[in-house]
Amino acid sequence: MNAILILKTAICLLLIAFVAATRWSARFRSIVRSRLGGSRQHIAWGILGVLGIFGWINLGRFHHGAFIHHHEMFHYVIGSKYFKELGHTLLYHCAFVAEATFGRVKNVERRRVRDLESKNLVFASRVLGNPEPCRQAFTIPRWNAFRADVAFFGQKAPDEEWARVFVDHGYNATPVWNLVGSALTNLGPVSDLMLTLLALIDPALLLLAFFAVRWAFGGKVLAVMLFALGFGAPWDFGWTGGAFGRSFFVVAAIVGVCLLKKNRPVLGGAFLGGAALFQLFPVLLFAGSLVRLARGLVVHRKWDREAIRIVGGAVLAASLVVPLSFVSPGGPEAYSKFSLNITRHASRPNTSEIGLRPLVAFDPDKVDARTQDYSREDPYAGFHEARKAVFQDRVAVFGLVALTIGVLFVLAILGLDSAWEATVAGVLMVPIVVAPACYYLVLLILVAPLLVSSPKRLFIGLGFLATTQFAALVFDWRDERSVFVSAMLLVTIVWLLRLLARRQAIEPDTVS
Repeated sequence: MNAILILKTAICLLLIAFVAATRWSARFRSIVRSRLGGSRQHIAWGILGVLGIFGWINLGRFHHGAFIHHHEMFHYVIGSKYFKELGHTLLYHCAFVAEATFGRVKNVERRRVRDLESKNLVFASRVLGNPEPCRQAFTIPRWNAFRADVAFFGQKAPDEEWARVFVDHGYNATPVWNLVGSALTNLGPVSDLMLTLLALIDPALLLLAFFAVRWAFGGKVLAVMLFALGFGAPWDFGWTGGAFGRSFFVVAAIVGVCLLKKNRPVLGGAFLGGAALFQLFPVLLFAGSLVRLARGLVVHRKWDREAIRIVGGAVLAASLVVPLSFVSPGGPEAYSKFSLNITRHASRPNTSEIGLRPLVAFDPDKVDARTQDYSREDPYAGFHEARKAVFQDRVAVFGLVALTIGVLFVLAILGLDSAWEATVAGVLMVPIVVAPACYYLVLLILVAPLLVSSPKRLFIGLGFLATTQFAALVFDWRDERSVFVSAMLLVTIVWLLRLLARRQAIEPDTVS
């Protein structure tokens, strides 16, 4: 994979040099315009988009040479199929108990497993000594089906890789995602055919979303968005590619923005609302609309009708989908259980988190490499304790920086005329308000329309992509890599917001 990272970094740097030369060298710009005029320019943008596609699939290597991501599939297939029995807390517990019935007790006893209630790692012997919750949750037919499905996944990976599944963070899908996921995964027993069909859903939906981008914004924006998808290391295919349903939220967000661009605010708001129902934090896409509403009331003494329609579309979508999700496994109680689970999940620092919070909480003397202690039941407890303590000491710094960027965001929104621009700008607030796992930042590809219209902003965007590839190449420890990318992302966000705040509208298309 290092060769692929080096190649991706080199391509990003070449593009940065090209954009910089066209921006600041009149002579080079005239040469480019003379040689890339007419149809040649379309070919050049097309090549950029194709590079993005091949970059996303890691030049055909996908996920370490395989298309299907069994690690992710285990969580989202088993988690949704048996949600009624497992909820958010029993996935690993019952899978361990099931595995013991296969005669693999010795393998199980040597391992650790994450307790999905406390989110701490515990010795597997604790789990094996308490099989009762699983016996009470399952009927005999469902238990037999669960055992067979767990056995299927267990056979797909060597013992070492299979053990890593159980120290992940469980099944954390929203009730609305679970409505869709459980309907599909309960169609039959897990098989290679089922996983292949499920794995094809995300690429198919992304393809439709990119058709929407071409329809709404044109080929240049599509090319830049594809390139961003393929060359952003935090959302590399190896994280969630070849899985199932992990792109639902970003597809809904892309289509929503495209509909706003085509002056369909209610439908666009409904899709944006769907993105938030699939993955919560896309609710920040409505931040721009809320600022526009406030501006209308304060400055013009009237409601911003377009912003009301966008928010209204989201409310309408929620009012239709949320009650429908009550009939899915878990019922209405799934919402309270999800709220409790996601609160626990968010309270435990993660080495793959990217955003302002992990950046503020970083201490070079308390990184993962120095705090791991395998004499403890949870070897990573020292890292989590240190990260939380440092953040508590610096919470005032976090608040001040977040407030400053928030003010800059409001100033940027006040200088934007269109709803789609304000919505896209809201993406930049995601890493400030929350600290999502790196792969969720794929939502940043929504910024593409703002980059294409300005060589300077395109330069900044390409620069960030290059730094993510560089970080993946240089840093061996995930937490140090995430903090470096967080710092680069913070610089990028401030720079872009500053540029947006300094102009009244999108400049004419000046990118050759």
